[in-house]
Amino acid sequence: MVVQPIARGPSAATIMSAPYTRRAFMSIGLVGLSGLVLNCSSKSPKLRGKETGILDPPGRDTSDSGQRIQDSGQRTLDSGRADTAAVQDTAGAVDTGPRVCNETSPNIEGPFWVPGVPERSELDLYDDDGISLTISGQVTDTDCNPIPGAVVEVWHANPSGIYDNHSPEKRYRGQLAADASGNYSFHTLKPGWYLNGPRFRPSHIHIKIWVEGRQIKTTQLYFEGDPYIDGDEFVVDDLILPLSGGEATGLKGRFDFAVVV
Repeated sequence: MVVQPIARGPSAATIMSAPYTRRAFMSIGLVGLSGLVLNCSSKSPKLRGKETGILDPPGRDTSDSGQRIQDSGQRTLDSGRADTAAVQDTAGAVDTGPRVCNETSPNIEGPFWVPGVPERSELDLYDDDGISLTISGQVTDTDCNPIPGAVVEVWHANPSGIYDNHSPEKRYRGQLAADASGNYSFHTLKPGWYLNGPRFRPSHIHIKIWVEGRQIKTTQLYFEGDPYIDGDEFVVDDLILPLSGGEATGLKGRFDFAVVV
């Protein structure tokens, strides 16, 4: 049974959306896991330093009027450690050795979490133009034991960089339960950029992990190659995942969450 999170009030904030290039997209099912990424980095993850100045999305007009958004929350350092298990065998194949499940780094909740989101793994429901995105993975403890029924709660901005904070549809928000092996998967559209003060935040997805009704982890996922990662004060290196595929065929990524229960 999916556990509804404990109700909390969202923080007040204002929104300025960044225009997002409309691209045709192909919806894809919750299938196939690619771009394997474990939460084990080759170095201790760190928060990136803040740069100054306004960055405009490449080739995008930022003159639209609207409201600005200001993320809230404290910066948090991770507790991850390097995974040194991978070695090269004499035949040229990689022997990954024993699996290591370092605790997933926390990240800010931001101002726009809302309680009571629907139970669903399909978030692309509103005929918006955007890039199809499927994220899959596993939820385990730090000993790599799967956590059946762990609830993965998801929320993010739409492809134009706007959060739905008030509509009854609760767009681009949902929660889903991991299967008996701790596996999860959800499909959505890639979130757009939006202004946070004078600069754009990189595309990101907010995540909460719930186990037996308890909130275990609050974090965010970022995407490799995003032009606004460098200089964003909230990005943590081991929360950046690579994506496979393309804008026309859809993007896929994998992220495994390891939590302390």
